[in-house]
Amino acid sequence: MYVANSWSDTVSVIDAASFKVVKQLAAGYEPNAAVADLEGRFLYVANRIGNDISVIDLARGVETKRLLAGRGAAYLTLSADGRRVYCTHIYPLPGPFRTPPESEVTVIDTRRQEVVEREKLHDAAGVFHVVSANGGRVAIAAEMRPKNLIPLAHVEHGWVIGNALSVFGADIGEVVQVPIDELDDTIRLLSAWR
Repeated sequence: MYVANSWSDTVSVIDAASFKVVKQLAAGYEPNAAVADLEGRFLYVANRIGNDISVIDLARGVETKRLLAGRGAAYLTLSADGRRVYCTHIYPLPGPFRTPPESEVTVIDTRRQEVVEREKLHDAAGVFHVVSANGGRVAIAAEMRPKNLIPLAHVEHGWVIGNALSVFGADIGEVVQVPIDELDDTIRLLSAWR
């Protein structure tokens, strides 16, 4: 098992049988998540403050490269076929004042160990977990979306942030965002999508 240690910029390798730490691996600044490839040869580590992803050779216990990610690299998911790693970001990309935020999901090809796509998510203030299906041709990401661009003084009234799912990938075409805390809008979007 692999546990990201944000305070020490390391990843603990834990033996699943004994539940003991057997090794510490150096990572980037504030690692937040770690996922191994299907063969267990390389570990991908999302470094939140570094805005990047460490690729660690598990046999040697050393970082072999660092991939540029979006702001606040946060959560990692390995596709079922092991060919892709998806990295979400908790901070939106920088943009002009009082404009809708933009975020992304960074897609890594595990065979080439490089970023092959940056799926842009419009009007997303933070993206959390992501799952994929159909060989990476469909993916769904959980995100926060601003309801409007009013000052944050209205947070207590629920007027600022909503929750949504972004559905994207080759089988989808354009990104589809489905609000999940506004039932009427969700039903309307799903009906139109069919």
